[in-house]
Amino acid sequence: MTLSFLNFKFSFLDPFIAAVIGSLAIFLFARGLSQYRYVTNNQLFKVMLRYNFYIYLLHDPLNFFWINIADKYRQMTYSYGVILFYLSRTVGGCFIPIAIYKCYTVIKEKAKDLVFQEKNEEYKDSFNK
Repeated sequence: MTLSFLNFKFSFLDPFIAAVIGSLAIFLFARGLSQYRYVTNNQLFKVMLRYNFYIYLLHDPLNFFWINIADKYRQMTYSYGVILFYLSRTVGGCFIPIAIYKCYTVIKEKAKDLVFQEKNEEYKDSFNK
């Protein structure tokens, strides 16, 4: 919102201030919800809290992917497309990063087991010589 007075422009809500106010509002909302035990004892809350760094890392690339898909198939021209778009961004932006991280950890653990198994066999063979 901009007000002009004597060739001076005064901006009441520039984008930076809007982002700061929005971030503060989200923080206060989350802080208020965290006071209730049924929110913090919820299994979904615990999973999201445990994996929030991975959600943070992968959320933006996945959002770009959803936007590209929505643009490619002209999804935003229909009302059901808009609803589907926002649901896919919400669910896909939160649960797909968790699934990706889970797959990564499984592959990493299997690779680590194989490496240690080979080293263990080499170690045993060195004593048998």
